[in-house]
Amino acid sequence: MEIDTETVLKIARLSRIKINESESADIQKDLNRIVEFVKKLGEIDIAAKTEQIKLDLMLFHLIMDII
Repeated sequence: MEIDTETVLKIARLSRIKINESESADIQKDLNRIVEFVKKLGEIDIAAKTEQIKLDLMLFHLIMDII
């Protein structure tokens, strides 16, 4: 998904924000960088980390029960 100028102007209108052409270009670049970052986050394999987090939480609760 790529954010185009029309989308930026629509977002600005919905947000009731007045922007000029140069601001629109800057916002478009920023939004496209955000979209790319979110895409990269989606590529991260968190399955192995999920099991580790579950184990860490179980150990934390066990330690808290002992204390």
